[in-house]
Amino acid sequence: MITEHFAIQNHGSVILLEPLTEQSKHFVDNYLADDLQWWCDSFVCSPGYFDTLVNGFMRYINEPEEFYDD
Repeated sequence: MITEHFAIQNHGSVILLEPLTEQSKHFVDNYLADDLQWWCDSFVCSPGYFDTLVNGFMRYINEPEEFYDD
């Protein structure tokens, strides 16, 4: 479940996601845009992109071989 890996705060026009685990931190550092807007320890996500972000992260967790080149 996504809430094991991110603290999520929905503020209506923006959603704040704080990476909590090494997996979530690695995903954010390596697979999201370099110019994320950060608010304290959370990055800002538009509600329109939230589902896509969650689906991508869950694929990353469940099918890591698609993401790692090692």
